[in-house]
Amino acid sequence: MQGIQQTLSANKADQFILPFSFIITSFFSLVIFSVSLIITPSAFLSTVVRQPDGLSLSHLFILGWATMLAMGAVYQLIAVVTQQSIYSLKLGFFHFGFYIIGVMGLFLSLKSFHVQGMAIFGTSTVIGVALFLFNVLSTIKQSKLKNPVITASTSALIYLGLTVFTGLVMVLNFQFSFLGSSHSSILIIHLWVGLVGWFLFLIVGYSFKMLPMFYLSHGHSEKWQKWILFTLHGAIIVSAIAALLERATLLFPLSLGLLSLSLVLFILQIKEIQSKKFKKNPGKGISFFVFLVYLFTFMTCSTFLASIFNTELIVNNTVIAPLLFFYIFGFVSISILAYLSKIIPFLWWTFRYGNQVGKTDTPSLSAMMNETIVLRKLILIFISLLIFICGLIINIPAISFLTSGLFAFSIVYYLGTLIKAFTI
Repeated sequence: MQGIQQTLSANKADQFILPFSFIITSFFSLVIFSVSLIITPSAFLSTVVRQPDGLSLSHLFILGWATMLAMGAVYQLIAVVTQQSIYSLKLGFFHFGFYIIGVMGLFLSLKSFHVQGMAIFGTSTVIGVALFLFNVLSTIKQSKLKNPVITASTSALIYLGLTVFTGLVMVLNFQFSFLGSSHSSILIIHLWVGLVGWFLFLIVGYSFKMLPMFYLSHGHSEKWQKWILFTLHGAIIVSAIAALLERATLLFPLSLGLLSLSLVLFILQIKEIQSKKFKKNPGKGISFFVFLVYLFTFMTCSTFLASIFNTELIVNNTVIAPLLFFYIFGFVSISILAYLSKIIPFLWWTFRYGNQVGKTDTPSLSAMMNETIVLRKLILIFISLLIFICGLIINIPAISFLTSGLFAFSIVYYLGTLIKAFTI
Protein backbone atom coordinates (compact mmCIF):
# COMPACT_ATOMS: atom_id res chain seq x y z
CA MET A 1 0.00 0.00 0.00
CA GLN A 2 2.83 2.38 0.85
CA GLY A 3 4.41 1.68 -2.54
CA ILE A 4 1.14 2.50 -4.31
CA GLN A 5 0.85 5.76 -2.36
CA GLN A 6 4.43 6.71 -3.28
CA THR A 7 3.71 6.00 -6.97
CA LEU A 8 0.56 8.12 -6.88
CA SER A 9 2.44 10.91 -5.10
CA ALA A 10 5.25 10.79 -7.68
CA ASN A 11 2.74 10.88 -10.54
CA LYS A 12 1.00 13.88 -8.98
CA ALA A 13 4.36 15.64 -8.63
CA ASP A 14 5.13 14.93 -12.30
CA GLN A 15 1.85 16.60 -13.29
CA PHE A 16 3.26 19.84 -11.88
CA ILE A 17 6.92 19.30 -12.76
CA LEU A 18 6.15 18.91 -16.48
CA PRO A 19 4.47 22.33 -16.98
CA PHE A 20 6.93 23.98 -14.55
CA SER A 21 9.83 22.62 -16.64
CA PHE A 22 8.52 24.47 -19.68
CA ILE A 23 7.63 27.63 -17.76
CA ILE A 24 11.01 27.97 -15.99
CA THR A 25 12.92 27.16 -19.20
CA SER A 26 10.91 29.81 -21.05
CA PHE A 27 12.06 32.34 -18.43
CA PHE A 28 15.70 31.45 -19.12
CA SER A 29 15.05 31.83 -22.86
CA LEU A 30 13.56 35.27 -22.27
CA VAL A 31 16.60 36.31 -20.24
CA ILE A 32 18.94 35.08 -23.01
CA PHE A 33 16.83 37.02 -25.52
CA SER A 34 17.04 40.18 -23.41
CA VAL A 35 20.82 39.96 -23.02
CA SER A 36 21.26 39.20 -26.73
CA LEU A 37 19.06 42.16 -27.63
CA ILE A 38 21.35 44.47 -25.65
CA ILE A 39 24.40 42.99 -27.39
CA THR A 40 22.84 43.26 -30.88
CA PRO A 41 20.38 46.20 -30.63
CA SER A 42 20.15 46.49 -34.42
CA ALA A 43 18.77 42.95 -34.85
CA PHE A 44 15.21 44.14 -35.52
CA LEU A 45 15.93 47.01 -37.87
CA SER A 46 13.99 46.56 -41.13
CA THR A 47 17.24 46.00 -43.04
CA VAL A 48 18.55 43.40 -40.57
CA VAL A 49 15.51 41.51 -39.24
CA ARG A 50 15.72 38.86 -41.99
CA GLN A 51 19.48 38.50 -41.49
CA PRO A 52 21.02 35.91 -39.09
CA ASP A 53 20.90 38.17 -35.98
CA GLY A 54 17.25 39.06 -36.54
CA LEU A 55 16.21 35.52 -37.44
CA SER A 56 17.96 33.96 -34.45
CA LEU A 57 16.49 36.40 -31.92
CA SER A 58 13.02 36.21 -33.47
CA HIS A 59 12.98 32.43 -33.25
CA LEU A 60 14.38 32.42 -29.72
CA PHE A 61 11.63 34.80 -28.63
CA ILE A 62 8.82 32.97 -30.41
CA LEU A 63 9.97 29.36 -29.92
CA GLY A 64 12.08 29.60 -26.76
CA TRP A 65 9.92 32.05 -24.83
CA ALA A 66 6.35 32.34 -26.09
CA THR A 67 5.81 28.83 -27.48
CA MET A 68 7.78 27.14 -24.69
CA LEU A 69 5.62 28.93 -22.13
CA ALA A 70 2.44 28.19 -24.07
CA MET A 71 3.27 24.48 -24.16
CA GLY A 72 3.70 24.42 -20.39
CA ALA A 73 0.39 26.24 -19.96
CA VAL A 74 -1.36 23.80 -22.31
CA TYR A 75 -0.06 20.80 -20.34
CA GLN A 76 -1.52 22.33 -17.18
CA LEU A 77 -4.78 23.74 -18.56
CA ILE A 78 -5.76 20.97 -20.98
CA ALA A 79 -6.74 18.81 -18.00
CA VAL A 80 -9.12 21.55 -16.84
CA VAL A 81 -10.55 22.04 -20.33
CA THR A 82 -11.03 18.35 -21.18
CA GLN A 83 -11.46 17.01 -17.63
CA GLN A 84 -8.90 14.35 -18.59
CA SER A 85 -5.39 13.69 -17.33
CA ILE A 86 -2.66 14.25 -19.89
CA TYR A 87 -2.33 11.24 -22.20
CA SER A 88 1.30 10.52 -21.26
CA LEU A 89 3.52 12.42 -18.82
CA LYS A 90 6.54 10.41 -19.97
CA LEU A 91 5.92 11.50 -23.56
CA GLY A 92 5.72 15.07 -22.27
CA PHE A 93 9.23 14.85 -20.82
CA PHE A 94 10.57 13.37 -24.08
CA HIS A 95 8.91 16.29 -25.87
CA PHE A 96 10.67 18.70 -23.51
CA GLY A 97 14.07 17.15 -24.21
CA PHE A 98 13.79 17.18 -28.00
CA TYR A 99 12.25 20.64 -28.05
CA ILE A 100 14.74 22.45 -25.79
CA ILE A 101 17.72 20.92 -27.64
CA GLY A 102 16.15 21.87 -30.98
CA VAL A 103 15.27 25.44 -30.04
CA MET A 104 18.62 26.30 -28.47
CA GLY A 105 20.53 24.63 -31.30
CA LEU A 106 18.38 26.44 -33.86
CA PHE A 107 19.08 29.76 -32.13
CA LEU A 108 22.84 29.22 -32.39
CA SER A 109 22.64 27.81 -35.94
CA LEU A 110 20.55 30.71 -37.21
CA LYS A 111 22.92 33.20 -35.61
CA SER A 112 25.84 31.78 -37.63
CA PHE A 113 23.53 30.73 -40.48
CA HIS A 114 24.93 27.19 -40.30
CA VAL A 115 22.55 25.43 -42.69
CA GLN A 116 23.37 21.87 -41.58
CA GLY A 117 22.89 22.87 -37.95
CA MET A 118 19.61 24.54 -38.84
CA ALA A 119 18.43 21.29 -40.49
CA ILE A 120 19.55 19.07 -37.58
CA PHE A 121 18.17 21.22 -34.77
CA GLY A 122 15.13 22.15 -36.83
CA THR A 123 14.37 18.43 -37.09
CA SER A 124 14.78 18.05 -33.32
CA THR A 125 12.33 20.92 -32.83
CA VAL A 126 9.87 19.28 -35.23
CA ILE A 127 10.11 15.96 -33.34
CA GLY A 128 9.45 17.78 -30.07
CA VAL A 129 6.42 19.56 -31.50
CA ALA A 130 5.14 16.32 -33.06
CA LEU A 131 5.32 14.59 -29.65
CA PHE A 132 3.51 17.55 -28.08
CA LEU A 133 0.76 17.50 -30.72
CA PHE A 134 0.26 13.75 -30.41
CA ASN A 135 0.17 13.93 -26.61
CA VAL A 136 -2.31 16.79 -26.33
CA LEU A 137 -4.53 15.76 -29.25
CA SER A 138 -4.71 12.24 -27.76
CA THR A 139 -5.82 13.82 -24.48
CA ILE A 140 -8.50 15.82 -26.31
CA LYS A 141 -9.63 12.69 -28.20
CA GLN A 142 -10.21 10.87 -24.89
CA SER A 143 -12.51 13.64 -23.68
CA LYS A 144 -16.24 13.46 -24.36
CA LEU A 145 -16.58 17.22 -24.04
CA LYS A 146 -17.21 19.36 -27.13
CA ASN A 147 -17.11 23.14 -26.74
CA PRO A 148 -15.49 26.24 -28.28
CA VAL A 149 -12.53 26.06 -25.88
CA ILE A 150 -11.63 22.56 -27.06
CA THR A 151 -12.25 23.58 -30.69
CA ALA A 152 -9.92 26.58 -30.28
CA SER A 153 -7.27 24.41 -28.59
CA THR A 154 -7.42 21.82 -31.38
CA SER A 155 -7.23 24.53 -34.03
CA ALA A 156 -4.22 26.14 -32.33
CA LEU A 157 -2.42 22.78 -32.23
CA ILE A 158 -3.06 22.12 -35.93
CA TYR A 159 -1.75 25.57 -36.81
CA LEU A 160 1.33 24.98 -34.66
CA GLY A 161 1.98 21.83 -36.67
CA LEU A 162 1.63 23.78 -39.92
CA THR A 163 3.96 26.48 -38.58
CA VAL A 164 6.71 24.02 -37.80
CA PHE A 165 6.19 22.16 -41.09
CA THR A 166 6.46 25.33 -43.21
CA GLY A 167 9.47 26.42 -41.16
CA LEU A 168 11.22 23.10 -41.83
CA VAL A 169 10.40 23.39 -45.55
CA MET A 170 12.10 26.81 -45.64
CA VAL A 171 15.16 25.50 -43.79
CA LEU A 172 15.48 22.63 -46.29
CA ASN A 173 15.08 25.14 -49.10
CA PHE A 174 18.20 26.96 -47.88
CA GLN A 175 20.10 23.71 -48.45
CA PHE A 176 18.47 22.37 -51.63
CA SER A 177 16.84 25.47 -53.23
CA PHE A 178 13.70 23.73 -54.50
CA LEU A 179 11.09 26.42 -53.77
CA GLY A 180 12.27 29.10 -56.16
CA SER A 181 10.10 32.21 -55.94
CA SER A 182 7.59 30.33 -53.74
CA HIS A 183 9.84 30.82 -50.70
CA SER A 184 8.21 34.21 -49.93
CA SER A 185 4.73 32.68 -50.21
CA ILE A 186 5.65 29.93 -47.73
CA LEU A 187 7.12 32.58 -45.41
CA ILE A 188 3.83 34.53 -45.39
CA ILE A 189 1.85 31.36 -44.65
CA HIS A 190 4.40 30.48 -41.93
CA LEU A 191 3.83 33.86 -40.27
CA TRP A 192 0.02 33.74 -40.43
CA VAL A 193 -0.44 30.16 -39.19
CA GLY A 194 2.12 30.75 -36.43
CA LEU A 195 1.34 34.24 -35.18
CA VAL A 196 -2.43 34.17 -35.71
CA GLY A 197 -3.25 30.46 -35.94
CA TRP A 198 -1.16 29.22 -33.02
CA PHE A 199 -0.94 32.19 -30.65
CA LEU A 200 -4.23 34.02 -31.21
CA PHE A 201 -6.36 30.86 -31.18
CA LEU A 202 -4.67 29.83 -27.94
CA ILE A 203 -5.08 33.25 -26.29
CA VAL A 204 -8.71 33.62 -27.37
CA GLY A 205 -9.65 30.00 -26.66
CA TYR A 206 -8.23 29.87 -23.15
CA SER A 207 -9.67 33.31 -22.42
CA PHE A 208 -13.11 31.76 -23.01
CA LYS A 209 -12.30 29.54 -20.02
CA MET A 210 -10.13 31.69 -17.78
CA LEU A 211 -11.76 35.12 -17.94
CA PRO A 212 -15.03 33.80 -16.42
CA MET A 213 -12.93 32.19 -13.67
CA PHE A 214 -11.12 35.42 -12.83
CA TYR A 215 -14.28 37.54 -13.03
CA LEU A 216 -16.34 34.86 -11.21
CA SER A 217 -18.82 35.15 -14.07
CA HIS A 218 -21.66 32.62 -14.34
CA GLY A 219 -24.54 32.30 -16.77
CA HIS A 220 -23.02 34.56 -19.43
CA SER A 221 -23.85 34.06 -23.10
CA GLU A 222 -21.35 32.20 -25.29
CA LYS A 223 -23.07 33.10 -28.57
CA TRP A 224 -20.06 34.93 -30.02
CA GLN A 225 -17.49 32.22 -29.45
CA LYS A 226 -18.09 30.07 -32.53
CA TRP A 227 -18.18 33.16 -34.76
CA ILE A 228 -14.87 34.39 -33.34
CA LEU A 229 -13.22 31.10 -34.27
CA PHE A 230 -14.95 30.98 -37.67
CA THR A 231 -13.70 34.45 -38.68
CA LEU A 232 -10.18 33.71 -37.40
CA HIS A 233 -10.06 30.60 -39.59
CA GLY A 234 -11.32 32.71 -42.47
CA ALA A 235 -8.58 35.32 -42.00
CA ILE A 236 -5.85 32.66 -42.08
CA ILE A 237 -7.29 30.79 -45.08
CA VAL A 238 -7.69 33.99 -47.12
CA SER A 239 -4.13 35.08 -46.28
CA ALA A 240 -2.78 31.66 -47.35
CA ILE A 241 -4.65 31.87 -50.66
CA ALA A 242 -3.35 35.42 -51.18
CA ALA A 243 0.22 34.24 -50.57
CA LEU A 244 -0.02 31.21 -52.88
CA LEU A 245 -1.66 33.22 -55.68
CA GLU A 246 0.66 36.19 -55.05
CA ARG A 247 -2.34 38.50 -54.77
CA ALA A 248 -1.44 40.29 -51.53
CA THR A 249 -2.84 43.71 -52.39
CA LEU A 250 -6.08 42.16 -53.62
CA LEU A 251 -6.88 39.67 -50.84
CA PHE A 252 -4.98 40.78 -47.71
CA PRO A 253 -7.50 43.58 -46.98
CA LEU A 254 -10.19 40.89 -46.79
CA SER A 255 -7.99 38.86 -44.45
CA LEU A 256 -7.45 41.92 -42.24
CA GLY A 257 -11.19 42.57 -42.31
CA LEU A 258 -11.95 39.07 -41.04
CA LEU A 259 -9.25 39.39 -38.38
CA SER A 260 -10.72 42.75 -37.29
CA LEU A 261 -14.22 41.25 -37.14
CA SER A 262 -13.01 38.34 -34.98
CA LEU A 263 -11.40 40.77 -32.51
CA VAL A 264 -14.53 42.95 -32.34
CA LEU A 265 -16.56 39.81 -31.60
CA PHE A 266 -13.99 38.85 -28.95
CA ILE A 267 -14.58 42.19 -27.24
CA LEU A 268 -18.33 41.52 -27.33
CA GLN A 269 -17.66 38.14 -25.69
CA ILE A 270 -15.58 39.82 -22.98
CA LYS A 271 -18.45 42.23 -22.36
CA GLU A 272 -20.82 39.26 -22.01
CA ILE A 273 -18.51 37.81 -19.35
CA GLN A 274 -18.22 41.14 -17.55
CA SER A 275 -22.01 41.62 -17.56
CA LYS A 276 -22.43 38.54 -15.34
CA LYS A 277 -19.39 39.03 -13.13
CA PHE A 278 -19.51 38.66 -9.35
CA LYS A 279 -15.97 39.98 -8.88
CA LYS A 280 -15.31 43.61 -9.76
CA ASN A 281 -11.52 43.24 -10.04
CA PRO A 282 -10.30 40.09 -11.85
CA GLY A 283 -6.71 41.05 -11.04
CA LYS A 284 -4.72 43.98 -12.38
CA GLY A 285 -2.80 41.75 -14.77
CA ILE A 286 -6.05 40.47 -16.31
CA SER A 287 -7.44 44.02 -16.54
CA PHE A 288 -4.29 45.00 -18.43
CA PHE A 289 -4.82 42.07 -20.79
CA VAL A 290 -8.34 43.33 -21.55
CA PHE A 291 -6.86 46.77 -22.27
CA LEU A 292 -4.42 45.13 -24.72
CA VAL A 293 -7.33 43.42 -26.50
CA TYR A 294 -9.07 46.77 -27.01
CA LEU A 295 -5.86 48.43 -28.22
CA PHE A 296 -4.92 45.62 -30.59
CA THR A 297 -8.47 45.57 -31.99
CA PHE A 298 -8.30 49.32 -32.63
CA MET A 299 -4.94 48.99 -34.40
CA THR A 300 -6.11 46.06 -36.54
CA CYS A 301 -9.34 47.80 -37.55
CA SER A 302 -7.43 50.98 -38.38
CA THR A 303 -4.96 49.03 -40.53
CA PHE A 304 -7.86 47.31 -42.30
CA LEU A 305 -9.60 50.62 -43.07
CA ALA A 306 -6.34 52.17 -44.25
CA SER A 307 -5.68 49.18 -46.53
CA ILE A 308 -9.02 49.75 -48.29
CA PHE A 309 -7.97 53.23 -49.36
CA ASN A 310 -4.31 52.39 -49.98
CA THR A 311 -3.65 48.70 -50.64
CA GLU A 312 0.10 49.30 -50.92
CA LEU A 313 0.24 49.83 -47.14
CA ILE A 314 -0.05 46.11 -46.45
CA VAL A 315 3.10 45.33 -48.42
CA ASN A 316 5.07 48.31 -47.08
CA ASN A 317 7.67 47.11 -44.56
CA THR A 318 7.86 50.56 -42.97
CA VAL A 319 4.21 50.18 -41.96
CA ILE A 320 3.95 46.44 -41.39
CA ALA A 321 7.17 45.91 -39.38
CA PRO A 322 6.19 48.17 -36.40
CA LEU A 323 2.70 46.61 -36.32
CA LEU A 324 4.18 43.12 -36.39
CA PHE A 325 6.63 43.97 -33.61
CA PHE A 326 3.79 45.38 -31.51
CA TYR A 327 1.76 42.22 -32.04
CA ILE A 328 4.57 39.80 -31.16
CA PHE A 329 6.39 41.72 -28.41
CA GLY A 330 3.30 43.56 -27.20
CA PHE A 331 -0.01 41.80 -27.56
CA VAL A 332 1.18 38.18 -27.53
CA SER A 333 4.08 38.46 -25.08
CA ILE A 334 2.54 40.94 -22.63
CA SER A 335 -0.75 39.01 -22.68
CA ILE A 336 1.20 35.91 -21.63
CA LEU A 337 3.02 37.85 -18.91
CA ALA A 338 -0.28 39.30 -17.67
CA TYR A 339 -1.92 35.88 -17.43
CA LEU A 340 1.14 34.49 -15.64
CA SER A 341 0.53 36.93 -12.79
CA LYS A 342 -2.54 34.81 -11.94
CA ILE A 343 -1.48 31.38 -13.20
CA ILE A 344 1.91 31.03 -11.48
CA PRO A 345 0.67 31.85 -7.93
CA PHE A 346 -2.16 29.33 -8.33
CA LEU A 347 0.05 26.55 -9.72
CA TRP A 348 2.82 27.05 -7.17
CA TRP A 349 0.41 27.37 -4.24
CA THR A 350 -1.36 24.15 -5.29
CA PHE A 351 1.95 22.30 -5.70
CA ARG A 352 3.60 23.69 -2.55
CA TYR A 353 0.71 23.97 -0.11
CA GLY A 354 -2.20 21.98 -1.57
CA ASN A 355 -1.69 18.99 0.76
CA GLN A 356 -1.17 21.21 3.81
CA VAL A 357 -4.59 22.87 3.84
CA GLY A 358 -6.24 22.41 7.23
CA LYS A 359 -3.03 21.03 8.74
CA THR A 360 -0.92 24.18 9.06
CA ASP A 361 -0.98 27.87 8.21
CA THR A 362 -0.56 28.54 4.50
CA PRO A 363 -0.11 31.85 2.65
CA SER A 364 -3.06 33.22 0.70
CA LEU A 365 -2.92 33.43 -3.09
CA SER A 366 -3.05 37.23 -2.88
CA ALA A 367 0.10 37.22 -0.74
CA MET A 368 2.08 35.46 -3.48
CA MET A 369 1.83 38.24 -6.06
CA ASN A 370 1.63 42.00 -5.45
CA GLU A 371 -1.01 43.16 -7.95
CA THR A 372 0.07 46.80 -7.80
CA ILE A 373 3.67 45.94 -8.65
CA VAL A 374 2.46 43.65 -11.45
CA LEU A 375 0.49 46.49 -13.05
CA ARG A 376 3.34 48.99 -12.74
CA LYS A 377 5.83 46.62 -14.35
CA LEU A 378 3.43 45.66 -17.15
CA ILE A 379 2.98 49.36 -17.91
CA LEU A 380 6.78 49.77 -17.87
CA ILE A 381 7.16 46.93 -20.41
CA PHE A 382 4.42 48.45 -22.57
CA ILE A 383 5.96 51.94 -22.57
CA SER A 384 9.46 50.49 -23.11
CA LEU A 385 8.16 48.53 -26.10
CA LEU A 386 6.65 51.64 -27.68
CA ILE A 387 9.94 53.50 -27.19
CA PHE A 388 11.83 50.50 -28.61
CA ILE A 389 9.63 50.46 -31.74
CA CYS A 390 10.12 54.23 -32.15
CA GLY A 391 13.87 53.67 -31.88
CA LEU A 392 13.68 51.10 -34.69
CA ILE A 393 11.76 53.54 -36.88
CA ILE A 394 14.25 56.38 -36.24
CA ASN A 395 17.10 53.96 -37.04
CA ILE A 396 19.91 55.74 -35.20
CA PRO A 397 22.40 53.23 -33.64
CA ALA A 398 22.85 55.08 -30.32
CA ILE A 399 19.07 55.42 -29.84
CA SER A 400 18.50 51.78 -30.84
CA PHE A 401 21.02 50.70 -28.20
CA LEU A 402 19.32 52.72 -25.45
CA THR A 403 15.76 51.73 -26.38
CA SER A 404 16.58 48.02 -26.77
CA GLY A 405 18.35 48.10 -23.41
CA LEU A 406 15.32 49.68 -21.73
CA PHE A 407 12.98 47.12 -23.28
CA ALA A 408 15.23 44.22 -22.27
CA PHE A 409 15.54 45.56 -18.71
CA SER A 410 11.76 45.94 -18.34
CA ILE A 411 11.24 42.29 -19.31
CA VAL A 412 13.80 40.93 -16.84
CA TYR A 413 12.50 43.31 -14.16
CA TYR A 414 9.00 41.84 -14.52
CA LEU A 415 10.31 38.27 -14.53
CA GLY A 416 11.80 38.97 -11.10
CA THR A 417 8.28 39.55 -9.76
CA LEU A 418 7.02 36.27 -11.21
CA ILE A 419 10.02 34.31 -9.94
CA LYS A 420 9.58 35.78 -6.46
CA ALA A 421 6.32 33.82 -6.14
CA PHE A 422 8.37 30.59 -6.06
CA THR A 423 10.13 31.76 -2.87
CA ILE A 424 6.89 32.10 -0.85
